[in-house]
Amino acid sequence: MNPTKKQPAYFVKPGRQNTDRLLRLVKGYIDKERINNVVISSSTGETEVKAGETFKRANVVVVTHHHGFQQPGKHELSETFGKEIIASGGKSFTGTHALSSAERAIKKRFGAL
Repeated sequence: MNPTKKQPAYFVKPGRQNTDRLLRLVKGYIDKERINNVVISSSTGETEVKAGETFKRANVVVVTHHHGFQQPGKHELSETFGKEIIASGGKSFTGTHALSSAERAIKKRFGAL
């Protein structure tokens, strides 16, 4: 089997205006490589709804920030998008970061930047 030639994709500015192009690039790659599982990180879920529509044959898993990440008692994942992800056959995982605060403990102990 010949390896796929991999080329980086660059975007001039960060932001949601790049989402559709990025999803098309990823779709081409997963189709060519016959990848069946796609894991996507999320804040609100908007990108993941688009990914679910784009990667119809793939098993899409959305990983979100834990509850209270940005604001105590609040979850960033939109309830509407969360329901759409599940309805389209995707899966959603929300959990605490296993090493959360480890970097602060190291910085405090060793004075690292």
